[in-house]
Amino acid sequence: MMTDELIKLQNRLTQLNQERSEILIQIANIQNEKINNCSKSFTGMPAFNKIPDTPEEKRQLFLSLFRCRKDVYPKLWENLSQNKKGYSPVCQNEWDEKLCPKKKKTKIKCGECHNHAFSPLDEQALKSHLQGPNTIGTYAINDDDTCIFLACDFDGDGWEKDVTSYKNSAASLSIDVSVEISRSGNGAHAWIFFNDFISAKIARQLGTLILSKANEDRPQMKMASYDRFFPNQDYIPKGGFGNLIALPLQLQARDKNRTVFVDQNFIPFKNQWEYLSQVKRLTFVDVNRIIEKHCPKAPPLKNMDDSDDFQLIVDEKITEVNISKDENIRCTNDIHITLNSKITISLDGMPSKIIAKIKRMATFPNPEFYKKNRMRMSTFGEPRLIFTGELQDSQIIVPAGLKDLVIELFKKIKAKVILHDNRPMPQLLDINFNGKLTSIQKKATEDLLKYEAGVLVAPPGAGKTVMACSLIAKRKVPTLIIVNKDTLLTQWKERLGTFLNLNPKQIGTIKGSKKKPLGIVDVAMMQTLTSYQELNELPSYGQIIVDECHHIPCVTFEDLLKRVPSQYLVGLTATPYRKDRLEKIIYYYCGPIRHEITSSEQIEIPKIVKIKKTNFKLPEELGTQPPIHIVWEYLIQNKERNNLIVSDIVSAINMGRVSLIISDRKEQLKTLEEKLLARNFERIFKLFKIESGEGKKKRAKTLEEIYAATLAQESICLFATSSLIGEGFDLPRLDTLFLPMPLSFKGRMIQYAGRLHRKSEEKKDVLIHDYLDINLPLTLKMYRNRQKTYKSMGYVLIES
Repeated sequence: MMTDELIKLQNRLTQLNQERSEILIQIANIQNEKINNCSKSFTGMPAFNKIPDTPEEKRQLFLSLFRCRKDVYPKLWENLSQNKKGYSPVCQNEWDEKLCPKKKKTKIKCGECHNHAFSPLDEQALKSHLQGPNTIGTYAINDDDTCIFLACDFDGDGWEKDVTSYKNSAASLSIDVSVEISRSGNGAHAWIFFNDFISAKIARQLGTLILSKANEDRPQMKMASYDRFFPNQDYIPKGGFGNLIALPLQLQARDKNRTVFVDQNFIPFKNQWEYLSQVKRLTFVDVNRIIEKHCPKAPPLKNMDDSDDFQLIVDEKITEVNISKDENIRCTNDIHITLNSKITISLDGMPSKIIAKIKRMATFPNPEFYKKNRMRMSTFGEPRLIFTGELQDSQIIVPAGLKDLVIELFKKIKAKVILHDNRPMPQLLDINFNGKLTSIQKKATEDLLKYEAGVLVAPPGAGKTVMACSLIAKRKVPTLIIVNKDTLLTQWKERLGTFLNLNPKQIGTIKGSKKKPLGIVDVAMMQTLTSYQELNELPSYGQIIVDECHHIPCVTFEDLLKRVPSQYLVGLTATPYRKDRLEKIIYYYCGPIRHEITSSEQIEIPKIVKIKKTNFKLPEELGTQPPIHIVWEYLIQNKERNNLIVSDIVSAINMGRVSLIISDRKEQLKTLEEKLLARNFERIFKLFKIESGEGKKKRAKTLEEIYAATLAQESICLFATSSLIGEGFDLPRLDTLFLPMPLSFKGRMIQYAGRLHRKSEEKKDVLIHDYLDINLPLTLKMYRNRQKTYKSMGYVLIES
């Protein structure tokens, strides 16, 4: 009896499975029919003029869609004993004892090997992939920087939703996207095909546009998606082939329903070749028209020197989330915002476009990616966009400096915001300001006091420390001052005692092994704080002041500010620029620039740059692009150039000027000093040296002697390495600066020139000697950057 009943149930189950399969086929047919109908609205022409019947036609269709580079292709290899696998270009000479460098364990890129004999990506190679057993890929960019497709890779949690959002966003632009399940089965490739080869740069711009629209609908999509394009660079890297992508429809994977194309429900199309033949391919005209219509226009270039930033600006515009006045975007619930060392915003009832907008506020293009891309260097591991927040299921967390922008956004859409302020509210201090501000300083502090967070930009000598003391007295809250140099810590403690009614015992110090915060006004070394395990045991502060805040993008410093909450956050800097160009992070944590004092406001005497052209040339045997260290070695050893510089130093000494000769190369300073001492002079002068490697006591003694000489109105010549003449160096009588080494970075230029800008009654003008090596393209470009900085500081340039 039991056996008959079991047989009936098994038969019924078989019948149900058969019915289910038939229903799934009917659903798939209806959906495929819907896709075919929709495809009529896609831009472009079908990939093939018929459904391919023969193996030859199928391979012809396949290669027309997926073959980018014809002369070389990669093949998957596996080492089961070592549990390793990867792709390498197929080469007839691979592992040949005489011809292959790998056999000799010589490290060289295959593309740079003179013995390579690459196999072409032809029908024979493809047959081994489609029919097994091989798995091959295709390089996504040609050696002329063009491509025949653009693919985007989605994996990880939520990949189905991500690729669906991407496909839908493309469809809204009338672009046909083909979705292929990856080899692992836990991800997908989204393909866009072109009718002919187009610039990889333009193709990637199109993908960025689609991905940005997808992010608006699905803000949970990771910013890493912008790094998952094929090709992943605008230009092919030197000596390489660019990134590769595994080709679809591989036999063994296909049998597992992987590497196959699927519909919107991720059900494989019944006839893969029929589907691929109907895919719409975009022409160059189509792509251009879509970009022209939907991509925001980047501002025009002022000059060719700005071209390095152009693609970064374009991408920044494309990825922006704009909310027009006409859009009726409303939050269904009150918006709860919690203020602490970071801002936490509840997502309950928040439209996806607003989430995307907040996410975009905390995101910026990574300049290093664009620099490497432009220089044809590999961008592997270099994110294209940097997101400084954290998106969770129920909340988004962004840096504290974005508070005003976030609240302004919710005001714009008329959302009700409920603030939960969890920042410390310590007792007010009985503290007064003993100094007197100039009208310029007073205006700066008034602007800062209007906001809880903000940055003050002021040139060296403008009195940033004095203005900060005024802020402490006005707000009357316990304050933590963070510095990054010992000299700055000493200066701060001196100025706090001078300008506030504090005795030295009321000023706490956190430095090295000395950790004695008092909770009134404490001065801390950044390096000590970042390694301080007991941050939660620090006193409660109502205000944090970050001196030289352009150091914030340092990862450890950034992490520190995430962990120490306060109501007020002030950044001070003379140079809100960084060589790695990550200065946006400054504003994310300290707030935007609230006031900027210019050099022209600070000092009204004439400011002059004398440009001396040199005849320096590199020997022809070095070639057109020798390594940079070789260029500098020849430059600092050039006798004619050195004699020119020394003659100018002698003239400055004879005129009684107080000169600073600054270089980051000790051997150059030594050479100039020796040549200088061999000359004759019309007047007595004192020569001083400040260089790295000397002890603190010796340096302090040298500085005392320099100050004494300036008080005695003596002519001074100071040689110094660049690392020691920056933040915290103060010599008001300096009026002349020599730059024997070419410079480019704006921040360093402002720091060095700022040494001349401190007020002194004896100072009639300030003068910079700049040496232009006109025969080197590199130094010419560096000079053009200096030229812009000089003009921004109000200098008059005189060529001689």
